[in-house]
Amino acid sequence: MSRVSALEMAFAFMLRSPKYEASDGVGFNGQLHRKLIFKDATILLQCRSIVETGTYCGDTTAFMAENSNLPVFSCEANPIFQSLAISRLKEIGGIHFYLSDSRQFLKALFQSTEFAPHKQAPVLFYLDAHWHHDLPLEDEIDIICRSVHDFAILVDDFAVPGDPGYTYDNYGMGKSLDLTTFGSCFKRNDLSVFFPSLPSASESGGRRGCVLLSSRSQAETIRRQKSVKEHSL
Repeated sequence: MSRVSALEMAFAFMLRSPKYEASDGVGFNGQLHRKLIFKDATILLQCRSIVETGTYCGDTTAFMAENSNLPVFSCEANPIFQSLAISRLKEIGGIHFYLSDSRQFLKALFQSTEFAPHKQAPVLFYLDAHWHHDLPLEDEIDIICRSVHDFAILVDDFAVPGDPGYTYDNYGMGKSLDLTTFGSCFKRNDLSVFFPSLPSASESGGRRGCVLLSSRSQAETIRRQKSVKEHSL
């Protein structure tokens, strides 16, 4: 994205919403069931922290911080959007902002003394840094699986098998967020795969698809989560 386009988007967003204000339509594309998936996962896993890639303007970041009471470590590659998010969320505590490519952010975070105490309990990751020419998802997942033992990963904009009403990102050959493209990555990392249990026709807001992944150590816990259903690869 060009600097001019980013400035135009940020300015329009700032005029419309200069400060984060919680509502059903804000955060996670305004999807109430997606919010339930997030809440269920943080509670069942007894997470100690949340890690987000792709802060954008901060609505989902703020929702996660306020509804979990957990520290949120969030990175954004675009300095314009990061500045906007920091300004909009300045009254919300517990959010750690980073300006970085998501892959470099994850590598540095896992080696930092700041994050070290949080690695002793399950971590929830929210991956939403994919946009057009750059699709870091597979690298992000590989880095997480090499670095953290107990975790769940919620991926935004992912195709839900058998339910085309959930829209998803498709940037062309080999860059579609679906099982055809990423199923081998999930298998290679021994991840359990879960999709929303609610049909898209009953979801609110943007009706964007998602997938919830879990490490083997946390799979049985996620299976108790009624907001998702397991999918066999």
